[in-house]
Amino acid sequence: MPRLLLPNLMFEDELDGIAHRVPAMAQKSAGQLAAVMGLLASSTESKAASDQRDIVIVDEDAVPSEIPEALQHVRFETLASLPRYDLAEYEYQPWGWSKTAINLGRKPGLRFSAPDPDFVKFVNSREFLAPLDGCWPLSGGAEAGELPGGRLCWSAAQVSEALREFAQLGFRKWVIKSNFSQASRNRVRGDGIAISATTQNWLQKRFVDTQPVYVEPWFERVAECGLQFEVPPLTSDQSIEFIGGCEMLTDESGRYRGSIVSQAIEGWWQSAIDPCTTVAAAARELGFFGPIGMDCMLIRHPIDGKIWLRPCHDVNGRFTMGRVALSLRHWLRPGEIGFWCHGVEKSYTASQNLFVEQPGENVRIIPTSPAMYGSERATFQTALLISADCCRLETVASEILSQNIRGPFDPLNIPDLSTAANEKLSP
Repeated sequence: MPRLLLPNLMFEDELDGIAHRVPAMAQKSAGQLAAVMGLLASSTESKAASDQRDIVIVDEDAVPSEIPEALQHVRFETLASLPRYDLAEYEYQPWGWSKTAINLGRKPGLRFSAPDPDFVKFVNSREFLAPLDGCWPLSGGAEAGELPGGRLCWSAAQVSEALREFAQLGFRKWVIKSNFSQASRNRVRGDGIAISATTQNWLQKRFVDTQPVYVEPWFERVAECGLQFEVPPLTSDQSIEFIGGCEMLTDESGRYRGSIVSQAIEGWWQSAIDPCTTVAAAARELGFFGPIGMDCMLIRHPIDGKIWLRPCHDVNGRFTMGRVALSLRHWLRPGEIGFWCHGVEKSYTASQNLFVEQPGENVRIIPTSPAMYGSERATFQTALLISADCCRLETVASEILSQNIRGPFDPLNIPDLSTAANEKLSP
């Protein structure tokens, strides 16, 4: 059955009720990134009849053109152009099941099964995550609980208490996130236990709306990975399905710059699958079902430098860019690895593609987003960079993104991980 895909990428802002206050630049980037939801449709479907292709809904002023091969198997339509299709034949699937997305699906009479939006909202909140968050030691000599995950706070006094606790554990820097946040937005960073006037004002706005904030130590990341699951309804006899894991490409500030695509079915993140499955099961018990992604990370202790695992520091009850990245694995040949990179052209009048294949680089580049949106050339661009030479791939990706991009994390270079692996495998 073909699908009608709604890329409501401002999903968290819809849940928070602040979608109307999203900065114009963020809205523009989301509008240009919306087309990549079409990558969730397998390219093998390109051979299907043209009237049976998946449809991605786009804004009136952002209809894409100059569509790359990777998206030739889907069509892009606006809400105004949808009535020409027999929508009874389509399965409706938004990026995330917000009330807005559900109401939009009901207007044309689409038939679909959606979880209660209040359940979806809670699963995507820091309130849901807080009791499930924590850090695990990977080797002996430390106990779980010595390192905190985050602290849910409902007042400025609780925030100050959390900052003092983190400082005593050796953490000077910290980050405070709103109950719903994504893409490095709706959060503030700082160091020390003093709270600036600007941060106090930011906190007060949330406390006035009776919204909690989530206070976390600023961990030194060693590696980060998104784990993807499919959660069946509670009434189903199916089990929660683990779809796969994609390590993340992030810049120095921790901002997401893409995902590592490989055929590997195991990695350092293997030990996070069980605790994340437990989180998915907790969401299912609440009434949630559908795609869910969780982020895990390896962190370094600020005092002794030991490596710890934070199995789940973010819960996304929706599709994620990691889930999209997993759908790109069919482009890889044996022995190859891919970096699905997200880049922004600095000029608003971009006249060239960031991702251009250069002779002799030994790196294949497959564009994965349109070059035009309406009458404007894309400033936000994505592409899959592929090579059997990981070092060369790192160099080319770093040059294009103007960031120091590192490939897959090698656990053999970390004694703690090697020890933990040996302990797990020993009889």
